[in-house]
Amino acid sequence: FAQAGVVLAQMEVNAEAVLAALHAGRASGALTVLNPAPANAPTTPALLAAADVLTPNETEFAAMLARHCALTVAPDDVAGLPDAALHAHCRALAGQASVVVTLGAQGAFVSHPDAATRGDAAAYYRVAATAVQVLDTTGAGDAFNGALALQLALARSNFADAVAFANRYAGLSTEHAGGAASMPRLPRSAGQA
Repeated sequence: FAQAGVVLAQMEVNAEAVLAALHAGRASGALTVLNPAPANAPTTPALLAAADVLTPNETEFAAMLARHCALTVAPDDVAGLPDAALHAHCRALAGQASVVVTLGAQGAFVSHPDAATRGDAAAYYRVAATAVQVLDTTGAGDAFNGALALQLALARSNFADAVAFANRYAGLSTEHAGGAASMPRLPRSAGQA
């Protein structure tokens, strides 16, 4: 962890191990990113507090709102919420973490705490999706999270540009069948698609 710029974790492993990894990453000065997948993952307030960035998809976001905030929002309705309402839900859920809700063909929604916008001009905004020919969405969330972590670790762009890059990368991953095999290859500069 001493060399890590970003620690990315998801919930398909033991929750205590995820929490320990996020704490170790933060103690070493790394940015901590939690992808709360799958939607039925046992997220806890401690896990959410250990994340600097939280990256749920619509289904995971709706499940966490119900579990942690007693708010009922249907996953299919998340993308259609007004921006101010979506931001309020993100802030109720995540406290001091930035939240990036991935919305599939609708792109992504970014919500920062008002006092910590990670260099962005606005506390919340949407990032449009890139038009793609979708064949298989398997692994798109993994593609998004890996690309976002890469951009944040390289620190070559601001947060909004990192999210836009991750959105493009995830979109391109849906144009081919399969999970790992569908991931686009990056040029050696590892940052510009």
